[in-house]
Amino acid sequence: MAAPGEVTTIQNNVPYLDVSATLHGDEIVICVVNRHKDQAVTTDIISQSGSFSGVMKVYKVNGPDIKTMNDFNSEIVKTVEKPDVQLKGDIVTYSFAPHSFTMLRCSVKK
Repeated sequence: MAAPGEVTTIQNNVPYLDVSATLHGDEIVICVVNRHKDQAVTTDIISQSGSFSGVMKVYKVNGPDIKTMNDFNSEIVKTVEKPDVQLKGDIVTYSFAPHSFTMLRCSVKK
């Protein structure tokens, strides 16, 4: 059961993604973890109230495999700023790399 004011949707075939989002004014930040160890997951991000506009900033944290970690002598797992994504409309399709954390930042206009 949805909380008051919350809208739910049914999404199929997205079992490996953990997603959270925050909205402050017209800026939305979406954080996504793809838990699949070797497959990218492509999905639609749908704005149920307003439309995406401008550019989406994309930041990804990932390493060569799921057991890679950093220590004091080496930084193998890095945050990488990916190319901006041009936005227009209420749906964005994005492919999340295997075993990665991705943060998306953009504006939503009502």
